[in-house]
Amino acid sequence: MPQTKHISPIGSAEYAHIQVPDTKFKSDGEWNIQLRIPAKSKDAKKLMEFIDGQMDEAMEKFENTKRAPHPYKEDGDDILFRFKQKCVIRSRSGQEWKTSVNVVDSKLQPIPKSVLIGNGSKVRVSYTTRLYTAPIGAGVSVDLSGVQVLDLVEYDPNQTGFNSEEGFSADSIKADEKENYSQTETVQEESGDF
Repeated sequence: MPQTKHISPIGSAEYAHIQVPDTKFKSDGEWNIQLRIPAKSKDAKKLMEFIDGQMDEAMEKFENTKRAPHPYKEDGDDILFRFKQKCVIRSRSGQEWKTSVNVVDSKLQPIPKSVLIGNGSKVRVSYTTRLYTAPIGAGVSVDLSGVQVLDLVEYDPNQTGFNSEEGFSADSIKADEKENYSQTETVQEESGDF
């Protein structure tokens, strides 16, 4: 049975791993993105109500009285919604499928994988829902399918956020002094006290 694709409201992207997978906790990698939406907005409330309804459905379907953690959380005055998808899906019979995320611009043109989506980009997320039950409770996964970038803030891994200022410059240090940092070992004499 084909799954219904849903489209999120417009929000601000955070920690987007949609061009390059996140391998921090999964060796096969995971596609994921967090979507920041103001908590008081109708869009956030509507999306939370939809997800909560899906979670209630999972509890009823699996006859589970425990509720798994929500795929969203409050963060100050905003709600952070987390969408994710495994990079490799394995069936019980051993078949494997590699997944990808369709990333497009506002005109539905594909965005090259070399362009990394940075925090603050305005995006919409395409996703499907999947009900599950586990020892932690019944819940819903919001599986990432695609991302439409409406306003790009390109991620720059070398960006520190600082601006050049007047003051100290490492250029004033002699080259050999920069490389000769050493750590001295402190030896304590043993005594009868701790």
